[in-house]
Amino acid sequence: MKKHYFLIALILYSHYHLFAQSVSLDTLVLASGETKIGTLKEKGWMKNPSKIKFITTEGKSLEYFPTQLKGFKVGESVEQYETHTVSMDLSMLGNSYTSNTESIIVKDTTVFLSVLVEGQARLLYYMDNRRKEHFYLQLKGEAKPEELIERKEYILRNGQRVLATSKDYIVQLSVLGNCNELNDFSGVSLTKSSLIKTLVKYNQCVGYTTVKVVREDNDVFEVWTQLGVGIGFQRQYDYKKTPLDFNNIHPVIGIGLDMVIPRTKNKFRVTVDANYHSFDGNNISYPSEAKYINLTLGPKYDLLNNKKTRLYVTAGYGIYVKLSNAQKDNSWVRPIDLSGEYGGLGFVHKRVAVELKYENVNNAFNWLYSTQSAYNFSLLVKYRLL
Repeated sequence: MKKHYFLIALILYSHYHLFAQSVSLDTLVLASGETKIGTLKEKGWMKNPSKIKFITTEGKSLEYFPTQLKGFKVGESVEQYETHTVSMDLSMLGNSYTSNTESIIVKDTTVFLSVLVEGQARLLYYMDNRRKEHFYLQLKGEAKPEELIERKEYILRNGQRVLATSKDYIVQLSVLGNCNELNDFSGVSLTKSSLIKTLVKYNQCVGYTTVKVVREDNDVFEVWTQLGVGIGFQRQYDYKKTPLDFNNIHPVIGIGLDMVIPRTKNKFRVTVDANYHSFDGNNISYPSEAKYINLTLGPKYDLLNNKKTRLYVTAGYGIYVKLSNAQKDNSWVRPIDLSGEYGGLGFVHKRVAVELKYENVNNAFNWLYSTQSAYNFSLLVKYRLL
């Protein structure tokens, strides 16, 4: 068992070791125009930072507020923030039965806005302390970004209190109407993915060939189908202490769900897999067969991550739901309950992935058999459905 925990520890160490090697220097541009190189103490913000802590290459620790910087760039990535003084809608939905016009709160504030799309028309983003998202549109040559507004309010309609939505941002986006391909914005929603798609399409339409999506939405969920081959070994003992060996090569088929952890640049995922295994034991004295579904849960970490290609390691824990496990000539043998840890290495290109997975099985028992040792190697080819 110790060797299996060593395997998991080795995988987790490789996460840390390779991640530490990939750390690059960050860049600040002060309000005076001076540039500083060093390391940001905190990164991967869920909400836009109100201030940043910075360590220079000389080891000096500094703190900066938005008014002190023009902006900053995170490492060698495309993630960047700019300082802007903007009008921010801080209105909250009230419980009034009438229009909430009196509760509208708009304040000028100086903040770090993250850049989502760069081009003739730019898209900037801010999440406040209440986790409310603010999107800003800035056309080339305009100094001040304009917030795209959507408000909800309770109104009386036919004597009933209903929640109405005012999509002012659709009118605001009409300034992009000089593109023939974008003459109707009614289908645009006030979300990152929808706005990014709209702004990229506009910039390409007006001939801004260097349009660049600086930061895209994470895909929250990925659904994969998987097909492969497993090589397994399992040794069991019956009540007479007779060994029953399952050495086999067998098919594996299944489906997996990956959930991307926000604000990790798509590097961290939590994955749930369900794989069906079916194999025959090769013990001559006790010919046996087993069929089970392997349910696993664990994290994935990308060692390499770009738009088309990923190299990842994974580790976690699984349970094995036995569908059948019996001697072919003795149907009264009951199913065995199994569980154990796993580790793996995978490569993704576009929508296709290849994964090598090692599974260690333990804690197996029933009233007739007990498993002494069991492990399985699976080579899986995966295809992303969603």
